[in-house]
Amino acid sequence: MTVIVTGASGFLGRHLIAHELAAGREVIAMTRDAKRLDDLRHPRLRVVEGTIPAESAETVVHLAAQRNMPTRSAASFHAANVELARNVARAAKGRFVYVSTALALASHDVPSAYIASRKEALDAVGSDAAIILPSIIFGPDHPRAPNRITRHMRGLLRRPLRIGIGGKQEPRNMVYVDDVVRAIAHAPVGRTLVAGENVTQERLESEVYAAAGRKPATRIVLPRFAALAATKTIDTILGYDRASGWTSRAETLLAPWIFEPSRDATPFAEGVRRTVAALQSDRGGAEDWIRVQ
Repeated sequence: MTVIVTGASGFLGRHLIAHELAAGREVIAMTRDAKRLDDLRHPRLRVVEGTIPAESAETVVHLAAQRNMPTRSAASFHAANVELARNVARAAKGRFVYVSTALALASHDVPSAYIASRKEALDAVGSDAAIILPSIIFGPDHPRAPNRITRHMRGLLRRPLRIGIGGKQEPRNMVYVDDVVRAIAHAPVGRTLVAGENVTQERLESEVYAAAGRKPATRIVLPRFAALAATKTIDTILGYDRASGWTSRAETLLAPWIFEPSRDATPFAEGVRRTVAALQSDRGGAEDWIRVQ
């Protein structure tokens, strides 16, 4: 069985490649830069730049997308997140799996070209697609494909101080990467939400320190209004277009993102334990792809 994976060099792509190879499948990994996967070596793995190969594949998994960044336009989001998804879906000859984001299911109080493109793509890929909608994904990462939650964990274990924002902490839903990979492998046609536990920043950090067997670092708390004002000022200085829907990092951190956990979701503490174990092993979280080589 052959599986084509677009956006294969990213965080989720690397985990998916490892899973598919471990299951005995042939994998065609598509990426814009083949050098980003030159550390992977396996007789059943082929790395391709460019368009989808003409050969047939039982499954095509579309991970490639343009992330939400302040310097990108609505037109670029549409081209990368809608048109590309539509074209890949049309080219797929077998099972087609489209991986989006749970944000596409949620309302947003700020006009966002990124979210609009993600919502539009849900219809663009067609009614025969298996659509996976994960919440915030975390897990062991690779130096060439860092994960932002895992990067925060790494920083907690390195820095003597940590910074928090005062006021009410809104929970955000975080799902362990293995749960998303399993959903990709088995999800039926239609939309499948993949969610874990709803956790606050304080819960996240407490679990990281507990998993590492460390005493929590001193926490400096910034007033909520000061943190928001500072990030908005920085956005203005840098010329970021907030009218297009860009929100600062502080606003993103403070926004609630709550979903019902999926059945059989990995417990949050267990996912953190596995991630921290990889960070402490000096392998950079490469445990899942060491087996691929």
